[in-house]
Amino acid sequence: MTIHELLEGRDLASPVVFEPLSNAFMLVAKQLAESANFRKALGQESTMWQDLETVWTHLPKQICVKEPSDPIRNLCICTSRFTRNLVAGIPDNQVKALRSEPQLRTIIQHFSSFFFMEDSANTLLLRTIVQALSNILTSNNETQDAVWSDYMSLPEERNILLRLLASPDLTTTTSTMVLILNCVNASRERSYLLVTSQPAGVRLSKALLDKVNLLLDAPEATEQGKTFEICYSIFRNVFDLGLFADSWESLWSPEDGALTVTPHQTILLKLLDAHLQLPSTRSEEDSSVILRFLAELHLQLAYTAKRALHAYLVAAADDENAALDTRLPSVVEAIVLATQALCALLLTGASKAGDYALIRTAKKVRLQEDDGSGLSLSDLSVDLLKELDLFLPRIILGKPAQDSSRPFSARSHEAQSDPTGFAYIKRDLVRLVGILCHDDKEVQDSIREREGIQVIMNLCVVDERNPYLREHALFTLRNLLQNNPENQAVVDEFKTTVEWDPEGNLIV
Repeated sequence: MTIHELLEGRDLASPVVFEPLSNAFMLVAKQLAESANFRKALGQESTMWQDLETVWTHLPKQICVKEPSDPIRNLCICTSRFTRNLVAGIPDNQVKALRSEPQLRTIIQHFSSFFFMEDSANTLLLRTIVQALSNILTSNNETQDAVWSDYMSLPEERNILLRLLASPDLTTTTSTMVLILNCVNASRERSYLLVTSQPAGVRLSKALLDKVNLLLDAPEATEQGKTFEICYSIFRNVFDLGLFADSWESLWSPEDGALTVTPHQTILLKLLDAHLQLPSTRSEEDSSVILRFLAELHLQLAYTAKRALHAYLVAAADDENAALDTRLPSVVEAIVLATQALCALLLTGASKAGDYALIRTAKKVRLQEDDGSGLSLSDLSVDLLKELDLFLPRIILGKPAQDSSRPFSARSHEAQSDPTGFAYIKRDLVRLVGILCHDDKEVQDSIREREGIQVIMNLCVVDERNPYLREHALFTLRNLLQNNPENQAVVDEFKTTVEWDPEGNLIV
């Protein structure tokens, strides 16, 4: 019997019809999966759509109960497979199937509760119904526009996307990510809602970033690795559409305080850094927008970290029990990531036929102080390196290098804690300074006037916390001295006045 014949004159509340209807749906679903022409032809039958809508209308009443029977659960699975295959790649079918989206959403909401998701009997049901919904929305602006703004305005307890991402089943969460990616891909409007809309969009972004963090180290060939790539693609789309700044700002609130970088912001920066390391077809204008935001962010974070470190060192001079602000390591980690992203952008731009436009742009960005003066990236990087040189010891063979020239305040901190959040900070700041001062006498002179040459010289050492620090410091020193007699004279003075202690520290 056909689906229409099975439904005609039958009471869908009767269990008698569940099994034959399930079998009929599965039989046709297999044929739909094999032939696009069959999908088109079947989609033109108005009777079929009436029958399908009738089934979807009745399913929530039968299945959204505390203990659904296996036959009704199986009917829901078979109807989902039929719908999934029917709409695949056929825009007209997608639009017609969208009429049943409220029923699909109701069933998903019911079975995505913690109680039902913990029951493995419901896993296949959620998988197939999410896949059906995803196929209804894939590559169809009309269906995507119809539901996306609604999804982004739902409260958390009713948002099916958030609930599905919490599923313990990897296939279900992967299918949900595919659905999200299909909706936001190449759409600035829908992507903007994802990263900025309250409450659902920002909460969904945070849930996706949590998944990224969980799957970050998954091998590429595994299912977890494939899921990570899909999730990363969502944010790569955000970056390509120029929405990094919007996403960053949405992940922070005034309640967090100035000296705070949230864990989700850190993950977002990690993704951006990885994105900028890859070959790209970004226009110079797009790169310049990202660069300006990163430069401004870097200045704000570096200024915040410099002041916090200075305040700690001053306090520790009088009180060896002075405590470091526990939020500072997360700020420093963000500085490292922002610095690496900046270096990637600047070097990529310079490698394109010697185009230094991005470097010139970076040099123009300033942080205005209260007295009206402006601090550049190189200025603040040198200032922060000064504070870090007092605060952090070098690590040699796994142990802090002893330095009699370091103040008691810094030495006392070493015994208090292991500042693991400060890895790579010196190396990356030195590298950024080296890029900015290359072939630019104005920047070279500014660094000399801030006594930055001495700082860079003191970093020409081995430090296990900062791999290749010595090599980057030597390269930066070379750039500082190139075609600059005044800077060369400073180094010449050091040749006769400096000493090195047994640990390899510069003593002036």
